[in-house]
Amino acid sequence: MKLEVIRNLQFSRLVKTGDRLREFNFTKLRGLMDGFFSIDVADEKGNRIIFLMERNGDYWHISETEISLPSWVTASIDKLHELIESALDNYDPDFFKPVIPEQEAVAV
Repeated sequence: MKLEVIRNLQFSRLVKTGDRLREFNFTKLRGLMDGFFSIDVADEKGNRIIFLMERNGDYWHISETEISLPSWVTASIDKLHELIESALDNYDPDFFKPVIPEQEAVAV
């Protein structure tokens, strides 16, 4: 049996936006959604705000499918772009390649 493991790129960063320090959680999506990051952050009431950022040329921007985001999220687009680029520049691409575990010898 062949087992393939694909690792995710996930990280969290604190960003001061809307006069508050907020934790943004980033997950690079794979497969059909390759080229997208899913980002989630909590608002003042603790509700999770989840949105997608996609690469357009050399710039990461909020996906056009997102319609109603708070102004403090849209005001932080440039900072989110910088954080994504920094994370992509500093990771080892070989670590995220699919891994095929060695098969154990089966005694017959």
